Amino acid sequence: LAQSEHARDAMAQAIAIIEDKGGSVIDRQAPVLKAVFGLPLARESDARRCLEAAVDLRDALSDDPALSVRIGVDAGILRTRISADADASAAAEADANGAVSVSGEALEQAASLSGAAAPSAARQGEAAEGEPCEIFATERTVRRLEHRFILQVLDQGASQDQQVMRVCARSSAADGGAAPGRQSAFGGRAPFLAALRASWAEAQGVQGLRTVSIQGPPGVGKTRLADEFLQMLEGEGGCTARTVCDRYDRSAPLEPLHGLI
Repeated sequence: LAQSEHARDAMAQAIAIIEDKGGSVIDRQAPVLKAVFGLPLARESDARRCLEAAVDLRDALSDDPALSVRIGVDAGILRTRISADADASAAAEADANGAVSVSGEALEQAASLSGAAAPSAARQGEAAEGEPCEIFATERTVRRLEHRFILQVLDQGASQDQQVMRVCARSSAADGGAAPGRQSAFGGRAPFLAALRASWAEAQGVQGLRTVSIQGPPGVGKTRLADEFLQMLEGEGGCTARTVCDRYDRSAPLEPLHGLI
């Protein structure tokens, strides 16, 4: 955030947006603001909520001509250190007092993207240079989120090993949209797909609602399994719909239904 008479209010507004999406602010030394998602517990929705917070923050501050906002986003493993006198359950709140220390390549990469000159546009048209409010993210951050955000592919710029993307806006297909097509090979889940197919076959012969719960720790592939099964049904002429229920959307309790309309 560029220094201005509105900088303090802008910082407070940015912190509120980040925390509303479940992020933890770890450095608020104006004009720099650093935040992480997934502290103290990582969730599958961390990358999505982080980018949503970035877009909301940019949109909220872009109308102020006295402000210049550059946001860098990267995903990866971070190292955290909690002081002995900090309660782990209060880790997210304790960081403001220095009780939690966070470090790692992803944090450094995000800082590099937010502080370096804007990379040049590589395709999908040339974006205006010198925009006062911009968001840049690495390819690994937006992977599997291409259907939720409008992205512009850029040259590598500050990143040496990751493609850089300009995050332009939310996609109109963000709610309940189809899963992105660029995915790695899917294998080793035949028994689970068979169980889902059996449940589908049973559901067609009964009246009322039939539910199936896919459970497991973060990162094991629950979302991918569901995506593959729904795509299989769609290929056979089945009618499917997708939506997301996230506790960080509690300010809009009917939000999951929006994706089904």
